[in-house]
Amino acid sequence: MKPLNEIRTIQNNLIEQLLPEIKIVGNSSRVLFLTPTSLRLTKKGCKLLESKCRSWTVESPGKLSGNFIELQKKMTYPYYIDKNDMVLFSEKDAFMARLAGTKGWLKGKT
Repeated sequence: MKPLNEIRTIQNNLIEQLLPEIKIVGNSSRVLFLTPTSLRLTKKGCKLLESKCRSWTVESPGKLSGNFIELQKKMTYPYYIDKNDMVLFSEKDAFMARLAGTKGWLKGKT
């Protein structure tokens, strides 16, 4: 898994770029991210990011704990997942997820 300080750096940089008027104090990342220790977005964070960045929607691998662990290990860009869809903000990740299927991509079959 990625070190916690690396995840927080990515979160803070994203918040600074998208919401420059918000001063990062304590746990401001909760505006965009589901937890302060992952790159998983809230629904509100996903909508905001989609309005400002390119995104790709792929089939959701399912909201299972094993999938969340694999996503935590694999992702270097923010993502949003629900029971039907997963929204990715990395063209490379989206391409690989579509090529091998989302579950195959998560399990490292590409």
